[in-house]
Amino acid sequence: MINKNKRIAMIIFESFGCLITSQLRFLIYDQLNSYKKFFLQFKKDAYVNATEIVRREKQFDSNIENVFMLLVLTEKDNKIEFTDDLSFVKSEILRIITDLVELTHQFKRPETSISKSDKEYLWKIPLDDEIVDDVNENITEVLEENMEMLDEVL
Repeated sequence: MINKNKRIAMIIFESFGCLITSQLRFLIYDQLNSYKKFFLQFKKDAYVNATEIVRREKQFDSNIENVFMLLVLTEKDNKIEFTDDLSFVKSEILRIITDLVELTHQFKRPETSISKSDKEYLWKIPLDDEIVDDVNENITEVLEENMEMLDEVL
C-alpha cells in the first residue's frame, strides 16, 4: 500500500511539475513576444534622416518621430558623441531576453519542500529555444538598423 501511495504521489508531483512548467513557459513566451512586438514597431522600410526629424519637430502639425530610447550626446575633442557606448546599450537590451529565459533555470519544483525527489528543478527553457532565437534575431535586426541610422547622423 505504501509503494502504491508513493507511486500515486510521484505521478501527481510529476503532473504538477508539468503543469507549472507549461504555465511558466507560456508566461515567458508571452513576455518575449510582447518585447519583440514592442521593438518591431520601430522597424521601418525607410528610416527618416535626422534633418527631416528636426524639420518635423519644428512644425506643430506634423507627427513627431516615435522613439524607444533617448541617448545623451556630449561634446568631446570637438566631436559630438554618445555618452553611452551603443554596443553596450544593444547588449543590455538583448540581455533582458537572456535574463527572462534564465528565470526558468533553477526554478524549484514544489514537491521538493515536502518530499524527496530525484528532480529538484522544473524543466528549463533553453537559451537556443526556437522562440527565444526568433525574438533575439528580430530585436537585434531592429536595433542594428536603428543604430546604423545613428551612425549616419554623427
